Amino acid sequence: MSPSETKDAIAQALEICRGNLVKQVMLDNQIATSFGLRLCLSAEMPLIPRRAGYSAILMNLEHSPIGTETMRDISVACLTVGITPMVVVPTCEAQWISRCFDSGAQAIVVPHVNNVQEAQVYVNASKYPPLGRRSLTMAQPITQYATDIPPHLVAEVVNDNVLILPVIETKEGVSNAESIAAVPGVDALFVGCADLTME
Repeated sequence: MSPSETKDAIAQALEICRGNLVKQVMLDNQIATSFGLRLCLSAEMPLIPRRAGYSAILMNLEHSPIGTETMRDISVACLTVGITPMVVVPTCEAQWISRCFDSGAQAIVVPHVNNVQEAQVYVNASKYPPLGRRSLTMAQPITQYATDIPPHLVAEVVNDNVLILPVIETKEGVSNAESIAAVPGVDALFVGCADLTME
């Protein structure tokens, strides 16, 4: 690829890839707000929080009956209306993280993260090389299913548009919070107040 072709391909990748509103709001030093979704599981739902000024919809697969197909449909609807689809994964397995991202999520909230080693596993599952070890699929909602962009550019643009948010829910997690936050690829921390009060 010539330098001119590379520049054009990068511009195309940036144009096709859906921007992450939560990330942009955070980079602007503002507060990002999310609309928690557990019960009303329609792909029309993103229209309401978007109109109300929310930055994201947060789908909780850990504590609600939302399935992967519904999560995908709502994620694609979020991308269409311009808010960030965020997903709390049901377990801390790396396959869940990549599966949710492949289905259209732009931010993954990982419950029960206690230490740096766990945080690194989740970053590896979230980011394409060289930042992580996520397996690349070319056809995905975040890139509008485009298959004509070079894989390394898809990886670069998608890496810039996904967030990983560990949840601190134990005393061990609290004591390691600063170290977890410092792991390259961790974008912010959540605090799981309910589980933390049970410690």
